[in-house]
Amino acid sequence: EADSGRLAAISSRGFPLGDRIPRMKPDYVAPGMGVLGAIPGGASCSPNHGTSVASPSVAGVAALVVSAARRAGTSIKNPAMVRQCLNEASTSTSESMWAQGFGRINSLKAVQCAETYTPRVTLVPPSFHLEKDCPYLSPLCDQPLIRGGLPISFNVTVLNGLGVLGRVTDLQWASDSSLVVEAQYPVTLWPFAGAFAVRIRASPDASIGVHTGKLWVRVDSNEKTCSDASSDGRWVAWEISVEIAAKPDKRKRLLWDASHSLTYPPSFSPRDNLNQNADLLDWNGDLPYTNFRGLFRRLRSRGYHIDVWYEDLSCINLDEYGALLLVDAEDIYSQDEIQAVHAGGTSLFIVADWADAALREQARFFDDNTQVAWEPAVGGANVVELNKVLKPFDVALGGGAWEGALPQAFGAGSRFESGSVIARAPVGSYVVKTRLEKRVSLKRGGTVKVEAPQAVLAAVSSDKGRAVVFGDTGCLDDWKRTGRACWELLEASVAFAVSGVRSPAIFPD
Repeated sequence: EADSGRLAAISSRGFPLGDRIPRMKPDYVAPGMGVLGAIPGGASCSPNHGTSVASPSVAGVAALVVSAARRAGTSIKNPAMVRQCLNEASTSTSESMWAQGFGRINSLKAVQCAETYTPRVTLVPPSFHLEKDCPYLSPLCDQPLIRGGLPISFNVTVLNGLGVLGRVTDLQWASDSSLVVEAQYPVTLWPFAGAFAVRIRASPDASIGVHTGKLWVRVDSNEKTCSDASSDGRWVAWEISVEIAAKPDKRKRLLWDASHSLTYPPSFSPRDNLNQNADLLDWNGDLPYTNFRGLFRRLRSRGYHIDVWYEDLSCINLDEYGALLLVDAEDIYSQDEIQAVHAGGTSLFIVADWADAALREQARFFDDNTQVAWEPAVGGANVVELNKVLKPFDVALGGGAWEGALPQAFGAGSRFESGSVIARAPVGSYVVKTRLEKRVSLKRGGTVKVEAPQAVLAAVSSDKGRAVVFGDTGCLDDWKRTGRACWELLEASVAFAVSGVRSPAIFPD
């Protein structure tokens, strides 16, 4: 926001979802709200918003950097130099890396960098101090590594100011045996940049406490040609510090299934809250890095350790976890995955969303840019697939797009915002109903009143395990939420799933 300096609510957050392994994105922030610009006719100005006004600011500073380098006679002028000067001239705020990148650029510092620039290799981010750089590295820094637990994976970008062609030819980890760091190489850097993936994990016998080390990266580069001959080589250090903790009790360990959230692009998933007409697409990714950061941090504040899993669910030992979280899942579950979930009696906490074929058809649109008609892959969530996962519990979601106030006990002022109702639950389960309206059209006011209360929450405990099903993500989604957050519902649902402890306020007799 140009006036306040706060990060705008509409600013994109999170790394490119197709990456699966996180990297720093966005790169920078710039004024993009209320920026005055000329309007047709030239008689006056009007405020403008979005990347259309923020991006030119950054492009202008980049042009200044190149001009300053030329004026100062700097021998190296390439895209890596420009990015390195922009990086070094930026100031971060209290937001996370996935909201601001390096932060807001100081144009004067960027120009001064260009005037005195010497060719170098830099890494993005320049360091990885998980135990002290919070909330900048949140949610990665929000919890320690645990002995023998899942690793943290991250994509490190290499900016090669030495030349257009380079290679990462060697990686050396220098630390004690408690931290295990693995990386992929060799990596080709062309043009002027590249990336490699790093995995950081705690060994099963790691000592408790903060551990530090350096990952030394060897970059060989040719300064002037695109041949394979190397004319220069540098070692660059990437500092890492991580806290290691003992493995918590199973009831305090949760696994977040991120592998079944469809990404845009290439998938077209309609928005989860059908009342938000200004935003057609669900492009947030449904991850702790983006629109569910509040949910993640709420569970962390209650002592839970949450691992985020991007692969097939049959490829991980689910017995290690108190519950599996399926939040706004949109993709297909394979038979192997469903068998793996139920083989060990894994407890489930499922948060669904709307599913209505008629509304999905109304969300279809013709894109002028691609000249293609975009058809939604699913509704808000893939209810058909979630029902396959729920079948052994004899619970089924009924779909639709329902909205209305939730019980006060869920969180004062919380709302059901375009969610699915629950169609079936077995005798002996806990079911919570409330009065809702059903959406029949995407147009404003396109809801009808339904007299009969609808089931929005169900909790089941049987010989198959435990499952809690809630029909809508709205009150848990940082970006979709219009009412208050339903943290009381979240905490009670997870507690029931991991230990069978029932909150009478949330799950009445």
